[in-house]
Amino acid sequence: MIKRILLFALVFGLVSLNAFAHTVILTWSPSSDGAANPTSGYNVLRGTAAGGESSTPINSSPVAAGCTNTTTCTYTDSSAAVVAGATLYYEVTFVIGSISSSPSNEAKAGVPVASPSGLTAIGN
Repeated sequence: MIKRILLFALVFGLVSLNAFAHTVILTWSPSSDGAANPTSGYNVLRGTAAGGESSTPINSSPVAAGCTNTTTCTYTDSSAAVVAGATLYYEVTFVIGSISSSPSNEAKAGVPVASPSGLTAIGN
């Protein structure tokens, strides 16, 4: 029971978002409990409004590879939801088995609109 209470008290920060055309890259600081438990990982939640993240993770399995106490965790969202002009909101939860922590802070990503190219002028 104590482990369950501690898990829900974990706090870590979604550090940054980098948005490119059709891609959002999230980075965050790993939980200190992550390295100690090989069945742990992170779920990424996304929404289209502030505070409106879905409770269903967008990652198919918990993000764990490369996340240790000395590195930064990353996840790249290049799903169909990442379209030019979209504003997306993300949170991350720490998971051990089927138990999830409270969400991290919320981070906002504005997906840029591509500039037109190939402009030509015809004139006399």
